[in-house]
Amino acid sequence: MEYDFEKMHNQNAKDCSDCQLVTVVNAHTYFTGNRIEQEDEFYQEMVDLVCARNGAAISIEKAHEALGIKIKKEYRWFHQWEEAGRLMPAELKIWHKKTGFHSTCLVDYESKSGAYRLMGFRHETTHDCWVFGENLYQWIKNCGQNTPEVRVFELQGD
Repeated sequence: MEYDFEKMHNQNAKDCSDCQLVTVVNAHTYFTGNRIEQEDEFYQEMVDLVCARNGAAISIEKAHEALGIKIKKEYRWFHQWEEAGRLMPAELKIWHKKTGFHSTCLVDYESKSGAYRLMGFRHETTHDCWVFGENLYQWIKNCGQNTPEVRVFELQGD
């Protein structure tokens, strides 16, 4: 499938903690090619719907439903996702000293260089959203909780 990464968001809105929502919106754009602007009323309604205005998106499942996205497969560890064939788009949970826990959207992999295209993490990727695997691995969080590290998305009905 051909996607237009330039239609995807590569940073969070300035007034909320919406990284999980940005990830789901980017997955929606990956599948449909339709961009939802962060300034749009619909996006702002989703920010409130998932409770991202004043903290983490604790009701992110509501955005999945509103956008017709579902979780196809979850991987507890990043290497399990890699070994399974790097299905995309996928949410990757990472840890960074600037942001703490952060949700990003994996949309591409270049096997020759071992680089990943990672949306929603502008300050640590190239202009075209690429990051080498060895740099990415340092941000992958060690899941101390019972939460998966990688979630692969699909459209409902597929």
